[in-house]
Amino acid sequence: MKRSGLIKPLIAALRAEDGLSKGVILVSLLLVVFAYLPTLQFDYATQDQWRAFRYSTVPQSALDRGQACATMIPSFYVLTGRPFVWMTECIEHAAVARIADFAYLRPIMLAVALATVMYLGFVLAPILGGMAFGTLAAAAMVLTPAYSFMFLQGLPAGMVLIAPILAAASFHLYSGRNREPRRKQKAVAISFCLFLSACLIYPAYAFIVVPLALLEFGFDLAESLSNRLKNLVSTLGFYFGACLFYYGLVKVTVSFIERKAGDLPVGYEVAVQLGSVLLHQAKVAAIHFVNMSPFDFSSPPGLSLVILVAFCGSLAWLGSRAPKGGHSVLTVSLSFLIISLVVLFAAISPWLFSPSQALASRHVLPWNLFFCGATVGLLSLLLRRYPATARWAPAILLFGGFLPIAWIQNQQSKLETVVTGAEIQLMRDKLSDWLDMKGWINSRHLLVVVPIRPRPPSAEKELSPQFGNENAVLATSRNPVGIPWMINALLRERADYPGVPVEYCGSDQACVNYALASSKSVVVSFSSGAEVIYGPVKPYIMDFSRMTAEPITPSVVGVKISATSVLGEYGPGGLFWSAQPGWHASRYPTYPQVITVEFTDAKSFSSVSFESQNGLVERMPKEVRIKISDDGSAWTSIASVGDICALDDLRGWRTVKIPERVRSRFLQIEILSNCGHPDILTLKGLKVE
Repeated sequence: MKRSGLIKPLIAALRAEDGLSKGVILVSLLLVVFAYLPTLQFDYATQDQWRAFRYSTVPQSALDRGQACATMIPSFYVLTGRPFVWMTECIEHAAVARIADFAYLRPIMLAVALATVMYLGFVLAPILGGMAFGTLAAAAMVLTPAYSFMFLQGLPAGMVLIAPILAAASFHLYSGRNREPRRKQKAVAISFCLFLSACLIYPAYAFIVVPLALLEFGFDLAESLSNRLKNLVSTLGFYFGACLFYYGLVKVTVSFIERKAGDLPVGYEVAVQLGSVLLHQAKVAAIHFVNMSPFDFSSPPGLSLVILVAFCGSLAWLGSRAPKGGHSVLTVSLSFLIISLVVLFAAISPWLFSPSQALASRHVLPWNLFFCGATVGLLSLLLRRYPATARWAPAILLFGGFLPIAWIQNQQSKLETVVTGAEIQLMRDKLSDWLDMKGWINSRHLLVVVPIRPRPPSAEKELSPQFGNENAVLATSRNPVGIPWMINALLRERADYPGVPVEYCGSDQACVNYALASSKSVVVSFSSGAEVIYGPVKPYIMDFSRMTAEPITPSVVGVKISATSVLGEYGPGGLFWSAQPGWHASRYPTYPQVITVEFTDAKSFSSVSFESQNGLVERMPKEVRIKISDDGSAWTSIASVGDICALDDLRGWRTVKIPERVRSRFLQIEILSNCGHPDILTLKGLKVE
């Protein structure tokens, strides 16, 4: 087979297949379409797709959105070693004005997946014994957790899915260099450029060249073991050199950009970790290897290890029976096992040597490709040994193995759309009620309660037991930074929203308090329910935890704070959030100074804690009297302290215990002196628990 070029050899390979093989290839492609068919729906969006709504609550023009994306995104990816990955994301951002618009772009992702199956199947064909077997292995790979996660993210991951095609083309050209010596240098040069391009998109996916080399080493039984080992070392050496070039190129680029733009984004540094960090990464990877799903989320833990042992043992046995064999089966099996483990761990080098701590399924696509290729290759060898099954081997693998995988992925694709669609509908319903009550006027604080559990109970039942599952999750549970984008997207659907700007404060209650006081924006924040939410106005709550098996009831307390005197703009309004720079009484204060707190509803508490301004203890209150009231007029003393400064400092806080737990709507703190400063009285934080 002529191995130069990219497309013509593929067409020639298809024409050379018999009718049964062509049928298997066609049905495999149709089953991939079936597996992802539920994703061609309108009203859902996955985690990364919410970035399309980061720009404004107003849709803007496609050109405006595209320009905003091209200005905002590329610099981040350049700094993180993936300068080519952003382009399809900006195409999506330009094209999408509303959630429903995603549907028009999703067929593009399906087309890329089908192209991956066809081309990777062609590359695997000479390794696994034919185009039908190669297509089956490639089709299985595009349904694995590592691939499906990116597929489901839509066009933001479009370039990522192109990386395996470029990497496969690189391997195809490099592995065929010896068959065409006259074009060897050109093939090697093009192979190098293709692999480098794949790395500049997404290194974790570019490294599928490593399992391809391992599969070629294992299944090339016509060659002697020494020649196979020589070819493996040569191929891995070539790609190792290409990786060094990639790393050097990235470091030079990053160094140049850092001089202008500053430090790298935290957690995304392009760096090589060695020593104890590498050892820790290897342990995490080993655990993941044993527990991972080689094919789909229903695969039992430990199956990956079984496949690897079968690959090494079976091919060692077959190699010993070949004319150029003669080695001990046990010796060759152990050698294969050691080589395979080293090569497979090298295949996840982009994560293994990185500073990233969490190993996700998307980082191990090379492993999934190896298991799919090894399983198809071994079963095809077994079936072709017997006349009764040799002719029908591709069909047996198609209906006996790949059809169940496609069915399972179809059900999981449905879960993806159902879970994310339900999340959208909940927010749409809540925002609709908020808009009907003109919430941008009367209830400007939108508080989102983020779920602790990532999925509703039905999806948990289907997917939760499997290791490393990242699909069918509530976006609010994984990446709260996307919450304002979700709100933007849904506000765009309502023509009666007047376009009031949305300001996002995350979990920073001080930011919420300041924004509500200083602007007319709609303020969005989130809470996990662990902390008490204090605010000058009652927030409008959108509780996504109610969708899960672990609902949360946040503690929300409306509060107003006043003080006897204030220096300039340094009022007491941010005390419950420890907002900088804290409350400052007027210079040279006369005592007593009084802080009065009014809760919307009566609050039960047994302690009051004080936080000094940035560690300046001499400025904080010293002698205080604590009083409560039900109406703000008649006060009852519940505690007094002569020297707060002498109390234990628990991470910056000094706590006054109240003898008995009390319940009251009003709290008054009467300050009789400070801790020593002659003219300044300040306080940064106040807690009532």
